[in-house]
Amino acid sequence: MKIHLSPQANFNGETTEIFVSGLVITVDGTDYDLSEIPEGGLAEAELPFIGTVTREECKILFKYDNNKAENHQTAPIENWTVDIAEGDVIAPVQWLSDTEPVYSGQATIDITGDSNV
Repeated sequence: MKIHLSPQANFNGETTEIFVSGLVITVDGTDYDLSEIPEGGLAEAELPFIGTVTREECKILFKYDNNKAENHQTAPIENWTVDIAEGDVIAPVQWLSDTEPVYSGQATIDITGDSNV
């Protein structure tokens, strides 16, 4: 099964989880059985799928936790395509290392002028 991942930064702290077992793709706990598509047939996609779906190939919206990822994702788009028959789909998200701070978009500012904060 060839899966094209369409990366999207997600600010809700969630990352899409995808598992493949034959013609069944599990996305965030929901099973999608592609065996219902006839051999050589096409199906129109609904989220999390994008575009046309076949038994052999599909495109899936892949949300990743922006708070834990590098600001600039530099993986070439071809790295976001996986060919898998069984197992977890691993996306090429460049995650922050454990030693780097994770920013949630909120900041605390000391307005007292106390430099010992």
